[in-house]
Amino acid sequence: MNIAAEHLACEAASRAIAVSVIVPVYNVERYLEECLDSICRQTLDDIEIIVVDDGSTDRSGQLAEGFAERDARVRVLHKPNGGYGSAINAGLDLATGRYVSIVESDDWIEPAMLARLYREGEESGALIVKGNFRKILPGGGTHTMSFSGLQPESGGIVDPASNLELMVYESSIWSALYHRSALSLHGIRMLETKGAAYQDVVWKFQTLTRLRPIKIVDEPVYNYRVLAAGSSSRRSDNVGAHFVNYSIIRKHLDEAGLWKEFRLAYFAHQFFDFVFHERRLSVDAAKSFRKLAAEVVSEAEQAGITPREVLRQLPGNRYFKRHVYPVLLRLDALRALSSGRYARAAMRYASALVCRVTP
Repeated sequence: MNIAAEHLACEAASRAIAVSVIVPVYNVERYLEECLDSICRQTLDDIEIIVVDDGSTDRSGQLAEGFAERDARVRVLHKPNGGYGSAINAGLDLATGRYVSIVESDDWIEPAMLARLYREGEESGALIVKGNFRKILPGGGTHTMSFSGLQPESGGIVDPASNLELMVYESSIWSALYHRSALSLHGIRMLETKGAAYQDVVWKFQTLTRLRPIKIVDEPVYNYRVLAAGSSSRRSDNVGAHFVNYSIIRKHLDEAGLWKEFRLAYFAHQFFDFVFHERRLSVDAAKSFRKLAAEVVSEAEQAGITPREVLRQLPGNRYFKRHVYPVLLRLDALRALSSGRYARAAMRYASALVCRVTP
């Protein structure tokens, strides 16, 4: 019996609740009603909705209680503020469903999201069923994401160990269902750090590397509200968050015996995140960040993973070619400047600029 079958068999007798939906809440009264209404109106009835009010100081807790009064499937937990990871874990402790879903409290989901993903999970035996999502942009426009570059096996099954595109795909951990007993078996919890500490990347690596097989559904089932970057994401005290998270990921891969299998994904994902994080830091903080990032590029090269190798592994990824690759070459030039190799690195950086403008 394979690992997927073992997990499915261990819950054969407990099918009362199909999906536990965890909604972490903190001061989102502006969006919360739309979010909870979209969950309550799901075509799948056998769900429980666990709203974790993480010490909100606005009317969020009251709004959640109003939904609980009208819908018996809604449970509200009020707790002192502990951050995003603490709220998710509190929800996991209460969850009883066969699968777990995480819905951000400022987003909303399509009416058939849970039914569609649940059916796909039951039919395929996948431990993760991942749908796609639609970005709701600040100016009012939308952008629908696509899995077209993933090239799944028959039946939409994807092996993350051999599919780098899946591993570097935007960390949309909320457009998915996770098999709850598999999460428990592997001790997977959300990283608990206060503030904008980007815990989702740790969850992403823990789940994608341990909960296999994975089924993808290339349909926008989730609406992700892209909020304008605020002061919390442009703080100099966030410089180290990226590197702390990846040290935790590295420890996870080492302890699970998965480092060799996922080291390419480990470094490639960091390279993408360099661009994401650098743009959200103050000028002085970004300088410190680049120095630390340059050390990671050096570590990757020592492991045999160069920026050019990642570029070769992602031939159809235009974002990497146009935005990430030039940043990596610039970091290499920064590192070379301190070691006397500046001229050679500068030539590589100039080549990267050509790559960025070449269609």
